Amino acid sequence: MDEQGLKFLNGFKTILGSIGLVVSVALPRLSDTVAQAAPHAISIAQGAFGLLALLGLIHKAEKKAAQP
Repeated sequence: MDEQGLKFLNGFKTILGSIGLVVSVALPRLSDTVAQAAPHAISIAQGAFGLLALLGLIHKAEKKAAQP
């Protein structure tokens, strides 16, 4: 993939994904109201933030492998 392909959220994919994943896992455990109000939305958020964190880590590994 070219360098322009993964420039979106450059540097923030891993941070945003990690923070979102922690919050989406911790918030339902801390608040029963949130867990009961939107159980499917919590699962979707966990998947989306997990994928974002994974993409950030993969991008970092690709950049490290491409360095001479």
